Parts: sequence; structure tokens; C-alpha cells
Amino acid sequence: MSSDDAKNETLKGLFPSSTEARGDESLDDAYSTVSSELTELRRQLFEERFCWIVFSLILLDVIFFDKISIWAIPVAIMVLELILLLVIASRLGITEIRVFFYRLIDGYAGKKSGSE
Repeated sequence: MSSDDAKNETLKGLFPSSTEARGDESLDDAYSTVSSELTELRRQLFEERFCWIVFSLILLDVIFFDKISIWAIPVAIMVLELILLLVIASRLGITEIRVFFYRLIDGYAGKKSGSE
């Protein structure tokens, strides 16, 4: 039984349960630095993904809207695309786009109610 206790004490010394027991806070600092860098990298990746989606939609619109002779169809498609882009921006966590759309809608609604 004493050999088991000695093994447990050795393991406790090797793997402390907290950084305070070890007295080493550099590990926590490194973890927080890596965590913040990872968060920033993910945000940049999501922004790049959103830009590629917008670029693809614009390219497809240019290609297909040239073939459509009725003007109402592209307008309806663009409205649906704006709603889709708003949903995608919300899912990717891009708050700037959501704020821009809300300001755009509020500005349009303000002009509409002010003209009456």
C-alpha cells in the first residue's frame, strides 16, 4: 500500500491540479494569447468567407441578369439575395453587415414615413 501512496504523490507532483499549485502563470498567459489569436483568426476567416459569397453572388448576377429582359425578376432576386446575405452574415457573426442592413432599412422606413 505504501508503494501506491508513493506513486500517487509522485503523480500529484508531476501533474498539479491548478497553476497556483505549480506557481507557473506563463502557461495561462500563453493559453490566453493563443485563444485570442485563434478567435481573431476565425473572425478573419468568416469575413473572408462572406466576401467570397458576396463576390460569387455579384458574378452570378452579372452573368444571369444580362439574359433576363423583365426588370422585376432581377429586383425580386436581389431582395431575396439581400435577405440571404443578412442571414449568412448573422450566422458567421459579422455584426457590421447586420448593422448596415438595419440602418438601411431604418433609413428607408424613415423617409417613407416622413413623406406622408
